[in-house]
Amino acid sequence: MEIPEKNIGLSSGRLIIVVKIPPGVETPYVHNDGRVYRRVADSSAPKPETDRHILDRLWARGEKSKKKLADFVSRLPVTSKGEDDECFLHISIMSDPYEIGGDWYSGGFDEFAKAMRGNPIPFDNVYPKSGGFVARQAKNNPARNRVFTWEFSRFCHSFITFPLGRLSEPYEGSLSLYSCGEIFGGVLYDSKLEGSRVLDLNVLFEMLAAIVTRHRALVSKCGVSGPFYVKAHIENAWRTIPFLDLSVFVEHVKEYGVPVVQDRNILVPSGVDFESFVCISERSSSQSIEMESYRDSMLLMVPILAAMGIPDKVIRDGIDDLLKLAGKFKEFQDVRNRISGN
Repeated sequence: MEIPEKNIGLSSGRLIIVVKIPPGVETPYVHNDGRVYRRVADSSAPKPETDRHILDRLWARGEKSKKKLADFVSRLPVTSKGEDDECFLHISIMSDPYEIGGDWYSGGFDEFAKAMRGNPIPFDNVYPKSGGFVARQAKNNPARNRVFTWEFSRFCHSFITFPLGRLSEPYEGSLSLYSCGEIFGGVLYDSKLEGSRVLDLNVLFEMLAAIVTRHRALVSKCGVSGPFYVKAHIENAWRTIPFLDLSVFVEHVKEYGVPVVQDRNILVPSGVDFESFVCISERSSSQSIEMESYRDSMLLMVPILAAMGIPDKVIRDGIDDLLKLAGKFKEFQDVRNRISGN
């Protein structure tokens, strides 16, 4: 509050600090003396709670909030039979996971649609839904499938589905687009894995950075700046093989073998409790938006790739080449489309 403020008699050298403490969800809270305390109205001294009914209600409130959060981040959208062979990456981003802080998006459909139709990740199919909005990249894609989809709730939660692209067979043609592709193809052949599902993850770094940047922009309209809590969920990844066009990755698989994912669905990081989320901090004025976006992307990409069998050292050692690859992805995709006739 700017001072002085004559209307309330606030003179220079004085200020007012307002502290907002929302209700907790890890209820009931047990003091180190073994008792449960409950604050009554605006009393400065909370009283020990002994009523079993009240304690049961506090416990139920905490369990309900935790279950709602767990259901949100572990959700697997319904897909068609024709998508049984597809692998999806779901990203949940929120600033108020338990919906107790009051975060609320008050913008209308036009405002949301304008934001989602812009670069670098434009969505052409945008519409409202109960409690929020949906944006999809339907153009030039099977429009009835679970394409790149962004679901945004009024509570400022984003749930994003990104189909992880597969290299098309024969791999000799697809891998020829990459500098390390021929060597990696040889490793696949020697390992008798040439018929496996190979995931092209070279765009992932840039895509994660763009997703976090877009979410920041959406919620900034309602005064939310972070921190943000993020969870990834990899769906239908069983027996897939990750590919990155990095010399350090190729050297890694030549020495240790090709990673083959052993789990069908993987939460990243593992667990659904609040402490397991990746925390992305508020923006810092000391760094550029681009550098902060790359930092945010690294926080997410390292555990995602680790869950798919790629050690974090490979990513950190190859980060410069990975940044270059992200910029070339559209060029590679255009070549693939011409080859396939799409």
